Amino acid sequence: MTKDELKEKVKRIIDIVGLSGNETKAISELSGGMKQRVALARSLVIEPEILLLDEPLSALDAKIRQKMQVLLRSVQQELGLTFIFVTHDQDEALELSDRIAIMRDGIIEQYDTPKNIYDYPVNIW
Repeated sequence: MTKDELKEKVKRIIDIVGLSGNETKAISELSGGMKQRVALARSLVIEPEILLLDEPLSALDAKIRQKMQVLLRSVQQELGLTFIFVTHDQDEALELSDRIAIMRDGIIEQYDTPKNIYDYPVNIW
């Protein structure tokens, strides 16, 4: 990859995660939500086929959390990525997922669509 191609790739990822205009800021100057966007951008630049997100929104306040949910769904659709999204937040799982695996003690108890998980749970979670 040439230097120009690399610059273009980085610019595209910065645009995708909504960080345009913040490229020269120190990480200490960024909000919690912006830091999460930086972490996402760093992951995306290597062009993974699958991205593991382990509680990526847990430390964010409700307003930023909602914005990040929209961003994650947008990135997933735009880049055609598979996300493995680990969360203990049921609403977050139902909102962001195409398929959900409910686990207890390392055992998958139910694997289905969010609608079926919600409408026909095999247990009370």
